[in-house]
Amino acid sequence: MGKRVEILKIFCVVNIVLSLFIHQVLAKDLGSYGKTYPISEADIEQEIARKLSIYQENGELDKFQKNYQAEVTKQIKNPNRVIGISDATENKVRIFDPTTYLEEDIVVPKGTIEDAKKNPEAIEYQVLHKAGTAINPLDYMKFNEPLIFVDGNNEKQLQYARDYQDNNPLAKIILIDGSPGFKEINGKEYQYFFDQWGAYSQRFRIVKVPSVVYQKEQDANLTIEEVNLTGVAYEAN
Repeated sequence: MGKRVEILKIFCVVNIVLSLFIHQVLAKDLGSYGKTYPISEADIEQEIARKLSIYQENGELDKFQKNYQAEVTKQIKNPNRVIGISDATENKVRIFDPTTYLEEDIVVPKGTIEDAKKNPEAIEYQVLHKAGTAINPLDYMKFNEPLIFVDGNNEKQLQYARDYQDNNPLAKIILIDGSPGFKEINGKEYQYFFDQWGAYSQRFRIVKVPSVVYQKEQDANLTIEEVNLTGVAYEAN
């Protein structure tokens, strides 16, 4: 088998493990809310068009659009707080194993890329990893961007996160409440991300903030530290 196919296999594995940190949690069954749809884009578009037509006939389309825009803007600027998370009251360290199991076979094409280009309909596939295979993303990539989970409405936690990022420039500040975006502090710009739908918090089982998720050198697991800031003094910026 050619070298390019080996590269393709590695590329496939990297893409798989990149998604495993987060996408697994998003695949869980969240139940049904209101009208449900089969996987059909056309049906969804028809339903949207039907509802918009009703608003237009009732003379409420402009009102609907303004309300919708206002709600979207509000959710972007001030997303809903991630529930189930409170302030840390003690320093605590725990180990997180990111290993997950494939729900279906992962396949790659046989032969070379040139063969696939010449006759794409004749491509045969082989199984790279079978369903049920345990994969630890840290076997293929480093977790070199620590995640700092904080309450964006708690200035002490924000200052802790900024200090941590100052010493670890690759770290990302993740809010579970408050307003995401860029903020300039003492001439330096910081970016606050928001944990939409609590996806990261659920994946890493974050229940206290501040919490820092990072990988120790050559460790096959992640370390999660809960930091108690009670009694810690910060000067106001």
